[in-house]
Amino acid sequence: MKNTQPPRFDMTAIIEKARRMANRHLDGVSINLPFVSLIIKPDDTERRIANEIAIRLADRRVLNASECCDNCIDQALNSLQGIREIIVDKQVELYSAKESALYLILEMMAEALRQFLTFEQNLNKLHREPMEVGHPDFHRSPEARKAYFIALEALRGHFSRCLLEVSKIGDVTLPKIEMLTRYQSPWPLDAYVPPKLPIS
Repeated sequence: MKNTQPPRFDMTAIIEKARRMANRHLDGVSINLPFVSLIIKPDDTERRIANEIAIRLADRRVLNASECCDNCIDQALNSLQGIREIIVDKQVELYSAKESALYLILEMMAEALRQFLTFEQNLNKLHREPMEVGHPDFHRSPEARKAYFIALEALRGHFSRCLLEVSKIGDVTLPKIEMLTRYQSPWPLDAYVPPKLPIS
């Protein structure tokens, strides 16, 4: 049996960085991340960029639609490439503020995407099959397709919760998209590798 179980996201280094930032301010905007919370005081540049990120990412297909076939999976993968471009562009804009909470959240999104794509590439090598005759939307094995669905759901939840924190920094209300509102619950800690540091 080939391994198709998506790994948990490993955010250890980023969580450690967040913990070092946690006690900088006594009041301000409260940001919640896996295993750690912090209070920040974003400047005008951070608020502007956060606002742009929230607006541009909320409409991405992979964040507001689920998958039902291999064609949907392929569309989601294309959408993720667009998200990666936005993340990198905004990291460049924030280069002089690499110690900001917004940059930290972008790092969390970029790292989750890297880990997902590594899993996706390995899964694709193991399970790519000839396209079924008469079924152009199905060209992966059923177990691989299920693994994609599970991994994309985890990544969608991660991005959506990150986006909620970004919206706090930008002081912007996210659009009332059903797929986004589904993830406004606490972070599912079992989806992440627990940090070795004490949990705050």
